Amino acid sequence: MKKLTGLILLLVLLCTLTACKYGTVNTVTSNTSAGSSRSDSLQGENGDKSIESPEIPDDSAKVSDLAGPWHLDPIRNNLSDFSDLFECYAEFGASMEIRSSGQMSWFIGAEGGEGTFVVDGSLLTASLTRTVDESHMTTDFDILHDGDEIYLGMHWGEEIVFWIWGDDDSANLSGNNL
Repeated sequence: MKKLTGLILLLVLLCTLTACKYGTVNTVTSNTSAGSSRSDSLQGENGDKSIESPEIPDDSAKVSDLAGPWHLDPIRNNLSDFSDLFECYAEFGASMEIRSSGQMSWFIGAEGGEGTFVVDGSLLTASLTRTVDESHMTTDFDILHDGDEIYLGMHWGEEIVFWIWGDDDSANLSGNNL
């Protein structure tokens, strides 16, 4: 019975996140160290260019550089193994949202939660309430760079789960890239 209740709560959260996702799109802008504004854009679902990519910080990340939607990295992760690591991943996929207000939420399948975070240099530490059972959890994310790309390495037990910036639903279900 608890499992069914947890799944229902997760489904409600998922519907809420989906409604928020399609309601409005926030633009993330930042300045480079030279002071010029970065204008690389990602294509939105309706063909608009309303989502801008975050600026890559020099030494440490700023909250504004990380704000926006994130998805699982299909290159650095073996997404076909995620159904074994995260219950209900094949059914619910994965998503993460970081807000410039210091709030964040993430889920992979039935696991995840929402709460607050702090950035200290190249480490983001999230203090979250788990969605399934409302218990507290702390999750660390390494803020990593590969050339121009910024990505996050989430510590999950013995695993590192990699997230990349932007909205990409195709990488979220069972490792299938459409």
